[in-house]
Order: sequence, then structure tokens, then C-alpha cells
Amino acid sequence: MLPFWAVASYVLETLVMKLAGLDEDGLDLLFTIGEEHNISNAKGSNAPSKFKKAIDKAHPDKLTPQGMRYKTDMAATFGEIFNEYLRDPKKKMTLIILTDGIWEGSVKSKSVENKIADFLKLLLKTRGTMEDRRFSIEFISFGNDEKAMLRLRRLDDELEKEFKIP
Repeated sequence: MLPFWAVASYVLETLVMKLAGLDEDGLDLLFTIGEEHNISNAKGSNAPSKFKKAIDKAHPDKLTPQGMRYKTDMAATFGEIFNEYLRDPKKKMTLIILTDGIWEGSVKSKSVENKIADFLKLLLKTRGTMEDRRFSIEFISFGNDEKAMLRLRRLDDELEKEFKIP
């Protein structure tokens, strides 16, 4: 995400300004490379400045202690988010993911697809139906990495058919 950090930050700040007053329990921010800068339940007029500070501190030009770039494991990140949601499944959630789609930490083929499909199947099993917009996932993509864009298109267009889930 490094090449797109400035524009992604701007997009996120804009979304927060629009959404902070609409979400009764507050907005959350989760980074995929650690919990140090995450935010929970940011509400009202203070939310944009909290998010701006977190974005600035979490800039991805930092290296791991071993001197390597962080690799995003989206399957693990989705697992954390889904587990949190399942603690209060009556809650509505819109998960907005700002990404370049390059998830090198997700080493198993289709691990992200499997994680999403398993979560949706569990919701169907426990509820019997999927209420519209109870839980939604939206991707905002940056860049044009061919493999990454193909993955995002597949998540959007083929997940239902491939895993036989609504």
C-alpha cells in the first residue's frame, strides 16, 4: 500500500467525516500489520482526527524488525473481524477494506475466499437466512496489480457461485 498511502488516507478520512455521525456505536479502524494503531468506537466530531493520527503513525514505510516489508495476511484479519462480529451477531456491520489487493501473507490458495465462505455458511446455519445488509464487505482498491485485481474481482463476482452461498 505504500505507493497509495496518501490517496488511501484521504479516502479514509473522507469516509470517516461522512460516517462518524451515522454509526451509533462508533467507527473502528483495524490495520493488518499489528494492533498498535487500531481504533475502536470512534464517534462524532473527534473521529476524523483520531483516524488521521492513527493513519499517520501506521505509515507502511516501516520495516519489520528483520528489515523486511510487512506481508498482509487477509485471511487472518478476516478471521479476527468475523470472530468479533459473531460475539454480537445482531449488530449490523459494513466492513470497508482499503487495499492494493497484494496479500502476500495469505499463503494458502483461496484462503481469503474460504474464510469468507465459511463465515457466511456459519451465519446461514445459525440464522437460517441472510438478512440484507446485516453484514457487508466492500473493497476500495488502489493500484493495478493484475493478480490482485483478479482476486478482488473473483471475490466480488464468483464467491456465490463457487461456494454455493447467497
